[in-house]
Amino acid sequence: MAKFVGIAEETTYGTPVTASEWIDINSESVNPDHAWIDVETAGSRALMNRIPGPYRVSGDIVYVVNPDNITKMLKWLCGSVTTSDDGGSPAVAYKHEFTAPSSSIKSFTLEISPDVGNQSRQIAGCAVRSLAFDAPEARGIVSVTATILGQKETLITPSTPTFSTLRPFAFFDGSLKVAGSEIADAEAFSITLENDIPDDVHVLGSRFLPGIRLQGFTVTGSMDVAFTSWDLYKRFFGSATATGPQVIPETVSIELTLTGDETGSSVTGFENYQLKIEIPKATLDSSEANIDSRSRIVQSLGFTGLYDPTSGYAAKITVVNKNSEP
Repeated sequence: MAKFVGIAEETTYGTPVTASEWIDINSESVNPDHAWIDVETAGSRALMNRIPGPYRVSGDIVYVVNPDNITKMLKWLCGSVTTSDDGGSPAVAYKHEFTAPSSSIKSFTLEISPDVGNQSRQIAGCAVRSLAFDAPEARGIVSVTATILGQKETLITPSTPTFSTLRPFAFFDGSLKVAGSEIADAEAFSITLENDIPDDVHVLGSRFLPGIRLQGFTVTGSMDVAFTSWDLYKRFFGSATATGPQVIPETVSIELTLTGDETGSSVTGFENYQLKIEIPKATLDSSEANIDSRSRIVQSLGFTGLYDPTSGYAAKITVVNKNSEP
């Protein structure tokens, strides 16, 4: 039997539902915590009592990204999605547009099956804390790390998984734009979209989290670019023509597009499987382009996304696939 992760959206927070989709993961580190409370008193040098504290389940799921296995996580991260089709009769391809942040997000049930003793871990009341997309080198496959916070878990009989057979996105599928201009020499990238969800909001009368309490939302990332011109260094200073740090640096747009195999649609914008991440307003926070003997120089740039009132979001993620629902 396979080792796998299963997922399904909940109707009511913390009420588990049976997995309806499955992900062929690389690894997971989703672990429970009793948060034991030690009762220390003056009557004994040794502990006499330990009481279970606020229970929580948290950790990461790492897997390679394809056009089918990322949409649910994006929906639960962002909270807002709009779906359109290519207009065919019947439609061949669909475009799912996720924008963040939203005022609320949905919970889901996570099933983790390690192929041990015909049992799975069913974790209810899960929320997506963050999705970190990463292609650390030009020879790699694009992966995502989904950081999860869950309410409680139960052991169940495993479901029967079926996995997407679509080709994962590779680095060679990608193109990167900064301030509207394509960066031809990009060698690596990472982008993290993160919901700030506290795990210490337990209330009287229960050991378990009462719901999803959203706080802030952040967009951060980095890129490595072959250092063959001063263009991005000037952008770091604050403008396309800057020769030194600006008093009021300009923000830049950042757009990462991964274009996969053909969908079979002939409609513009729907011809290929796609994952696009758009950050309309970002600051370039750091720039490193240093000499090391005769080694070639690679410029590493860090960035932070801001909310853009004109666009109405801090980040927009678009997925094109052949599924009518995200």
